[in-house]
Amino acid sequence: MTSHEHVYLLWTCSDCGHAGIPASPDARHCPACGHVRTFVEFDAAGLAGSDADWQQQAHHPIPPDVVARLQAAGPNWFCTNCSADNYGDEPSCHHCKATRDASDAVLREAADFETFEAYMKGDRGATADLVEQFGAYAGMRAAHGLSFSMDDVKEGQLERAQQGRSAFASEMDAEQHHSARPAWELADLPSAVESMGGDARATVAGGGVGRDDDADPLGLLAERQARRRKWMTLGLAAGVLLLLLVVGLVWAWLSRTTPVQAQVVQRHWEHRLELQRWTPAVEEGWKQDLRERAEVPPSKGRAPVAGVAIASCRDERHHDEPYVCGKQQAPCQHLRPETETYACTRSEPYEERYACDKDESYACGETCKTERGANGMATRTCKPKMCTRKVKGECTRTATKQVPDRCTRTVNKPMHAFDTVDKICQRPVLAKRCRYRTQRWEPAGERKLEGEDAPTWPENPADPALRGKRHARYRVTVGCPSGCTGQQQVEVDAATFAKLKVGSAVTGEVDRHGVLQPLTAARLLAPAAP
Repeated sequence: MTSHEHVYLLWTCSDCGHAGIPASPDARHCPACGHVRTFVEFDAAGLAGSDADWQQQAHHPIPPDVVARLQAAGPNWFCTNCSADNYGDEPSCHHCKATRDASDAVLREAADFETFEAYMKGDRGATADLVEQFGAYAGMRAAHGLSFSMDDVKEGQLERAQQGRSAFASEMDAEQHHSARPAWELADLPSAVESMGGDARATVAGGGVGRDDDADPLGLLAERQARRRKWMTLGLAAGVLLLLLVVGLVWAWLSRTTPVQAQVVQRHWEHRLELQRWTPAVEEGWKQDLRERAEVPPSKGRAPVAGVAIASCRDERHHDEPYVCGKQQAPCQHLRPETETYACTRSEPYEERYACDKDESYACGETCKTERGANGMATRTCKPKMCTRKVKGECTRTATKQVPDRCTRTVNKPMHAFDTVDKICQRPVLAKRCRYRTQRWEPAGERKLEGEDAPTWPENPADPALRGKRHARYRVTVGCPSGCTGQQQVEVDAATFAKLKVGSAVTGEVDRHGVLQPLTAARLLAPAAP
């Protein structure tokens, strides 16, 4: 069960340093020196220690009727005459009897509209800003020689205002664009900044309302880090792209080629005549595949025909053939479907119990949190703290087991056990294997010619028993007359070889070192580079 406890915050006297005074309605003066509790002291009230050592702290519980009164009173208000704090339901200052309307009028004049409205609604941050601005407002009036009733609160306002006017003018020029800046004269502001320190400078320049970056410094830091990471990512991506661009440019520069006018510096051709002679030979074959015929020798204008003259034959196994060699019993091949029953098992689920550890919840204390409230109160809220522990217990789970059963299935069974069928055997089949005389073309050497001028073929043999098979190879060498180094040999066909002469201009390419690059036959006949 959730419980709530209300206690008074503790304030410290700024005159004598007496600490631990409850911020209660009946403790608005220091019990040691009688100093009235100011709004700054009331706003700075707090609790010593932390939630962990709550029991060792000095607590001042608030009676329920006082809690009801403080919660219904509304926000405390600030007396501009004596600086005392007052509860929201008090129409006049408890210390100097000045009316609240008079203080509100002074504060409304000193503060911007948004800060004053937040103060009237009890915003603690706006109240702290307003108290700081009020001290600065006193210094501003003193700087103009105007009277003010709180000289004892902020001493030396006039002197500080006169010293800081010129130094602060340049800072205020930079703040002219601020939309929340109060409409005060620049001459009136130095005392506020100099008297209240660096924090008041940001507050006054911002119109009394805390600036966004001061209100959420962690959010501002996260935003700045996010922007920094974004720019770092963009910078890294740009660097990678730049590196890839540089590598591509370097590669293109290293592999670039330049057209150049080259020329044929050498030609070479090679003609080869492979010779074959019509020669008698002896071969073997099956007689059933042979047909005897007379030889037709080669002659001009007529193709030769090899003769076939059988010399001798013998019996050999040509192949095997099947034959019926009796009767035999064979498994019946005529099947019919039948349904049969057989022993089988099936899976059956069941609940299985076993020892296990279970999680058990139990109360193991309280979780408490203390929060600052309004009008000098603090509220401590406690909730039961639940913990878990392992305890021995029994658990259940679903398991399966195999149990015997009877199943059915359809099978194909022979109509009877055996059939009487023919018994098939294998036997060899003989045929005549013969040696016969014939003729065929056999290699008989070659004739070869090569050169650099007009190609010619070797002379064909005059003997009709000889024939020649032509083989040709053409090659040109391309070089650079000037401006490059190296030569390239290119294999070409007869038509291209006939078109290219020594000195013929062709288009080539050289790399950045001036070395002639490999050429193709098609490139040789392309238009020459100018």
